[in-house]
Parts: sequence; C-alpha cells; structure tokens
Amino acid sequence: MSYGGGGCRGSLRAGNRQSSRVSSRGAGDPHPTPQLQRPVPSSMTPKATVTPRHAAMNLLARREHSLQELRRKLGSRYEADELESALLSLVQDKLQCDARFADSYTRERIRKGFGPMKISAELQRRGVRSLVVDQALNRVLEEGSKTWQLLAEQVLRQKYGVAPPVDFKEKGQRIRFLESRGFGQYLPPSIDSFD
Repeated sequence: MSYGGGGCRGSLRAGNRQSSRVSSRGAGDPHPTPQLQRPVPSSMTPKATVTPRHAAMNLLARREHSLQELRRKLGSRYEADELESALLSLVQDKLQCDARFADSYTRERIRKGFGPMKISAELQRRGVRSLVVDQALNRVLEEGSKTWQLLAEQVLRQKYGVAPPVDFKEKGQRIRFLESRGFGQYLPPSIDSFD
C-alpha cells in the first residue's frame, strides 16, 4: 500500500483536467444549444425619422427652453418652415412658454447667487423679450418675499463672511464682486461700514 504513489496523483490531475473542461456540444450533437442573439443597442440601429415636434418635446422633457434655444438646437436638423410650424404648435398647446422658461431660469440663477442685471442679460441673450424678463424677475422675487438688496447681502456674506470691509481696497473688491454677479445698483448697506 503506497500512500504517496504516483498513480493517484496522476488520476487526480486527469480528474481535474476533465472537470475543468467546459462541455461544448460539437457539430455532430443531435441536440445543439441555440445561440442567443444580443439585442442591438438603439444607438446602432437605423433611426426612424424624428419629427421636429418630437425632437423639441424631447428637449423640453429635460428642462424648459426658450423658443430661440429650440431654434438654435434644432435648426441644423430640420428645414426652417417645418421647424417653425412645429414650434408654433408647441406654443399653442402650451408645451413651450417663454414666460415659464424665464421663471424657471430666474429661480435657478437666484439660487446660485446672481442678481437681476446678470439674469436679465442672460435671458435676453436666450431670446426672451425684455417685458417677459421684467415680469419674471418681479414674480420670482415676490415668491421668496425678499429684495435684491437682501439677496446681495446673502451672497456677500457667503463669500466674505459677516465681517465688514477693513479698508477701501477690500470695499472695492466686494463692490466689484457684487457687480460681476449682477447686483450693481442693489449694493447692501453693510458694504459701507468699516471696522
């Protein structure tokens, strides 16, 4: 009786080799396994023609857009009259509204610490009429029951803390910061106090 015999080890190795083999059925197998096809990703399939209305609705589903933004984003993909008729139908169906876009955009920019002059310029650059911009600025400000000076004070405190400026140089820095944020004519009174 040999416990460390070579015959046992060899049979174990053969057994290991056999169990590690993946059983694959050959061409002569009477029951071949069916090959499963992976679905082709939608990005690789030929796309059906998307109408301009549907493309605009896809953009509006993500966030509000102004009419000018929709024209700019979709203008290269569709003919001008086809796009205009689709955009007009969206406006008539109240799926696109520049006033709603202006309200949404104004809320977001106020939340990020921007003032009325900067927000107004950005909205006009996006094609929103100045009357609609002014209405949105007033409407959103009334919702929060704050004034532009209070918002400027909050932005200033977030940046510089509660300490007043120590000299004219620092006061100038704070004023330039608020002007760059769009609060030019709404400087808070705390900016004039010195230590």
